[in-house]
Amino acid sequence: MEGGEAGGTITGYGVAKIVDSSNPDFKKGDLIWGLTGWEKYSLIRSTHGLFKIQNADLPLSYYTGILGMPGHTAYIGFYEICSPKKGEYVFVSAASGAVGQLVGQFVKLFGCYVVGSAGSKDKNVGGKMLDAVLLNMRVNGRIAVYEGTQNLLCLVTKRIRLVFDYYNLYPKFLEMVVSLVKQGKIMYVEDVAQGLENAPNALVGLFSGRNVGKQLVVVARE
Repeated sequence: MEGGEAGGTITGYGVAKIVDSSNPDFKKGDLIWGLTGWEKYSLIRSTHGLFKIQNADLPLSYYTGILGMPGHTAYIGFYEICSPKKGEYVFVSAASGAVGQLVGQFVKLFGCYVVGSAGSKDKNVGGKMLDAVLLNMRVNGRIAVYEGTQNLLCLVTKRIRLVFDYYNLYPKFLEMVVSLVKQGKIMYVEDVAQGLENAPNALVGLFSGRNVGKQLVVVARE
């Protein structure tokens, strides 16, 4: 995983509209989501990790959250990693975040008993929560993701069950979640900042816990 260069363009998940293309798979006017730059226009040389938006009738912002990497992470973490059984008890930390808010709803729809927590009245994250959870875990319980370990980077370097290893299940995830959204069975909270000039402030807010839900920055409406 290469680091960014000083003065270079910051990358992140975004939604974009193609204004010109020499790639036969991506045509002018297509809407896409994936890794893009913090900029109004990007020159994309590799289409790896880019996806065409098929359900443009839903809010485009959903493809950075509920229908994108956070939503896919919630889906894989609960359905594939935890392998839940109906009636089980599930605890969700940071339950108001981009991933946690979806896990909680998946759990309830699946038929499990869910408890969500937040460090304030609005949200939560913290290694101390793990200690409290471990004291209350049931026999044969499992934890999909937690913090508090010193060697967490090994999850990346050793490719330990990363959500990217499950992108073959993205179509299955998308079909299920799009249906639930259209039926009104799940909701998604977004925290929206307007304008690229406000992106640094929005990023800093993630580390101070200022945002609630998925943090978004609207670069342009068109």
